[in-house]
Amino acid sequence: MTSLDAEILSFKEQTVEVGTYMAYTIRYKGKITNSNGYSAEVEELYWYAPELKNFIKLTQSQADYSYVEELVEYSRP
Repeated sequence: MTSLDAEILSFKEQTVEVGTYMAYTIRYKGKITNSNGYSAEVEELYWYAPELKNFIKLTQSQADYSYVEELVEYSRP
């Protein structure tokens, strides 16, 4: 089960490998659990660029886990 609260922190220029975009910084905080008894506090940050209709970067962190994903290539459809 996942229970997260969301908060928009900002809307400003963010730079990633592929370029600079106006993006919302959105934070999700809460708790995840599963049927095996795992339980952890989690925080996720997403940088969402409306121009691309997608996130350009995200980070996820738990007690012993960290993950980062960033847009490195983009082509217009």
